[in-house]
Amino acid sequence: MLTVSYAHASYWPPLPEALDALESTDTVSVYQQAVWFWINNTYTVFEPRTTVPETGFIFYCGAFVDPLAYAPLMHALADAGYLAMLPSMPNNMPLYGFRRAGALMRRFQNIEQWVIGGHSLGGVMACRFARKRPGTVSGVVLLASYPSSTFSLADTDIEVLSVSGDLDGLSTPDKIEDSRDDLPDDTRFIVITGGNHTQFGWYECPDDLQPGDNPAEITREQRQQETIDALVDFLSGL
Repeated sequence: MLTVSYAHASYWPPLPEALDALESTDTVSVYQQAVWFWINNTYTVFEPRTTVPETGFIFYCGAFVDPLAYAPLMHALADAGYLAMLPSMPNNMPLYGFRRAGALMRRFQNIEQWVIGGHSLGGVMACRFARKRPGTVSGVVLLASYPSSTFSLADTDIEVLSVSGDLDGLSTPDKIEDSRDDLPDDTRFIVITGGNHTQFGWYECPDDLQPGDNPAEITREQRQQETIDALVDFLSGL
């Protein structure tokens, strides 16, 4: 299994299920490398072993969430044939590291097209990167997230997938609906029935809920599988 260092403590650390997904398998190689000269300077790669990936997916964590909490999702995408990466963030805040996708793209120049995504604030910063670096990404994935008007993607030709939960107490259904004006007309909106905000990752928080979130009515495993299915369908259609 990949050795993980916690030199800088997380506010929301990964659950055991997330750490289990850091183990390489017959179909997916998992490894970690350093690149930035700042705190939290590593990125974790999930690379398919049985195929040469043409599409790369870079995912930004939610605010104060250890990026490794999304390892099961990235492992599943690699198993489906996509290069998937989790960049660390300064103090686990994507606000301070939104440019980090650029360094990863330069390191994997064999990838033909890039998709960037994120959970909650990570999704906002993914939109910020796509807006600031026009022409670098083919798609944006928003999990319980939406762009601010400052980082609107409405006038771009970027393909966008928005996946949310109808019980989300933070990125509420009303906020997701209001985000349509800042997204392309052909954005795909998927609302998972019974899903909340916290279930998009495998991270530890009191009572299994981030403050302000609502209890879910489905299991985290079900929520994760529906998210994986939506992502694989979106990536395969680019």
